[in-house]
This record gives sequence, C-alpha cells and structure tokens, in this order.
Amino acid sequence: MLIVTGLFPTPGTFSFSGTFVVQQMQALRQYYRVVMLVPYVVRPRSLARVLVSRRHTRDRGFDVHLLPCLPVHLALPYAWSRIATLMRSRPGSRDARHTLPAEIKHSLASVIVRAAERLHRHYRFALVHGHELFIGDEAATIGRRLNIPSIVTIHGLYDFHASVWGPAAMRAILENLRRADYLLTVSDIARRTYAPRVNKPIGVISNGYTPARDRPIVPPDVLTFVRGRTVALYVGFLVPSKRVDVLLEAVRNLVKSVGRQFCLLIVGAGPAQRALRAFVDTHGLGGQVRFEGAVDPSRIPAYFALADFLVQPSASDSFSMACLEAMAYGRPVICTANVGMAEYIHDGIEGYVVRPGDPDELTDRIRLLLTDGDRRREMGGRALRRARDFAWDVKIREVVDFYAQVMDRAVHA
Repeated sequence: MLIVTGLFPTPGTFSFSGTFVVQQMQALRQYYRVVMLVPYVVRPRSLARVLVSRRHTRDRGFDVHLLPCLPVHLALPYAWSRIATLMRSRPGSRDARHTLPAEIKHSLASVIVRAAERLHRHYRFALVHGHELFIGDEAATIGRRLNIPSIVTIHGLYDFHASVWGPAAMRAILENLRRADYLLTVSDIARRTYAPRVNKPIGVISNGYTPARDRPIVPPDVLTFVRGRTVALYVGFLVPSKRVDVLLEAVRNLVKSVGRQFCLLIVGAGPAQRALRAFVDTHGLGGQVRFEGAVDPSRIPAYFALADFLVQPSASDSFSMACLEAMAYGRPVICTANVGMAEYIHDGIEGYVVRPGDPDELTDRIRLLLTDGDRRREMGGRALRRARDFAWDVKIREVVDFYAQVMDRAVHA
C-alpha cells in the first residue's frame, strides 16, 4: 500500500495538521504493509536540518520515505512572490503570488512519480492512496503509471484550496481528481464543494482519532491562569477564516453579563494572531484570554483535559479534528454549521451548532455552558459516547472495507 501525502512531520516543520493521517496509518498497518512517500519543498532555513536527516525510516510501524525537493529554478519566482506579498496593493501582485504554487506543483509532480516508480520496483504496490491535494492528487498519475488503483482523499474545501494555490494549480489538481479511480472526502460539506467540479462520485469517510495513552502535564503557569475558573478552549490555526475574532467578541459580551469567572485558552498560531492580540489588549481582556501559541501535538491533549468545553467558530472547516478530540475527552463542543464535524453532532445533545459569524448566538451558547455545570457534564458524557464511534480501532474498518472493494474491482476489471 503506497500512501502519498504532505501531511506528515518533516524536517523543519512544526504542525499538528497531519496527526490524523499518521494515526490512520498506524491503525492500517495491522491489515497492510504501509509505505509512505512524503514529498516536501525545502525551505532555505531548514536546509541544514534536511541535509543531516534520514530519507528512509521505519517510523511508527511503517516505512516512511521522505522526498525533500529543492527546485533551484524556482528561486526567481519565489523572490518575486515574496516581493509581491509585501506589495499586495500593487497591480499584478495577486498573479505573482499565484504563479509560484503552480510552478512548485509542476516541479513536484514529476519528482513524485519517479520516486513512486523506484519504490514500486522494490515493494510491488497493490494500491496508491493520496491524502490531501497539491501532493496527494498525484496518486492519480502514479496509479496510471504503475497500473494499480488510485484513491485520493480530499481533506479541505474547494474555496480554501483555491485561495491558497490559485487558479493555475487548481486546474492541474482538478484534472488529477478527474483521472483518479476513486475519490473520498472527510465530510459531506467537503464533498459538496468538489462534486460539481469533478463530475464523478465522491465517497465520504470521516477522520478518526487514537485515544492518548498518557495525559501530558499542563505547564504550571497555565494552571495558575485558569485556577478556579471555567475554561473555554480554542485549538486551531489563527487565520481569518477560523473567525476567532467572533469568539473574542463573544468573550467581551460575556464579561459584561456573567463577570470574569471564566477564561479562554487559544492554542495555535497564524497570521491573524497580531490582530487578535490587539483586540484583547484594546478591550482589556488580558485577564480572560491567554494565547498559547504553537503547541507540540503531543502536548495538546493536556489542554482538552484541562478545558470544560471547546469552541470552534470557523466560517468554513472541512472537518475539525479539535472538535472530535475534545469530545473524546468528554468535553461538549460549540461549532458552526459550516464545520464538517457538525454533521456528526446533534445540536443540544453533544454540544451546540451555531450560525457562522453570529457573535450573539455564539455568546448565548457559551453562556449556557459557562453557567450550568450539570449541563456541561451531561453533554460531555454524551460527547464522549459519540466520539467512540470515531476511534481508529473502530473506524479503520471503513477504510479496510473500502480498500477491499477497490482491489476486488481491479481484479475483476
């Protein structure tokens, strides 16, 4: 089984975004021999670390082949892209920012396929599965080249992908999706954003989670900050689409109505952090809101255990692992209807589903959980029971059964 993805820890990276893929591979290894091909573009500041890192490891029970790429011919486009980013108001800057992703994708495509061909001579793959686009969609080309079935799982939403990679890269991605044998997404909301553009069936298999074996220790200064207060939690990137600004507006409203016997922990980093901190400072919310910054994935479970509930106010999110993991710790969640995990939450049962971008409704639902401990505990218990359906020791059967159908069809084709 060949897995092609960029969602895997690589030298110089620090992110929890690929944790769910790693956990799925760990669950899958009892059924298949899993080989991961992980291409990534080397950033200049990470070059020294890459040079001394191993390219092939037996990591977490499966083979991992790291494929660092340093496309020298992209140096000039990269420089122009950086200049354009700094001069966003200038004409043509948008085109310049979107040229680079397409160039990178084109450069990576041939490297990825050649690497897969080399690995195939050694492993003799029965199937190739790409996770997430830009890199994972190259599974379609690999499958055709190796004459094996190809699957691509789309982990995001079309509009988000298009805003990040631009029209040229998206044209190449959509062409790959149309050529893949099978497509999957992690939620119906993600499926609906791609189905009209690829004009072929797309299945849905949600993400899962692996229960943490140990409970990491929360830093003492965090314990001091939250002591004696009800704790709300946000976990995720700090980008405009996550609408953490709406959450902070709700916090400001709640200070006026219920007082200061609660706090909000924000775990994550991103370009919106400066504006969010400025809002907190301007409105005197420093005693209520604490920014934790980027936290190592191994330490994040400690925050779920510490919190009383989680809030995910995103305007659009294909799934939200944070919601699932909070529920796995017996914590109720509040999320918007535009979050993929909302498809699996019953409003008022395991948590609350609210309209995106509505600070008044969000304030009201947070108030209900802040002021009623019995409600929090009852909803948290139901959230825990619901989350057990998503544990990988249960969920992996959906993936294994799907693989079996794919390979059976290939044999009888």
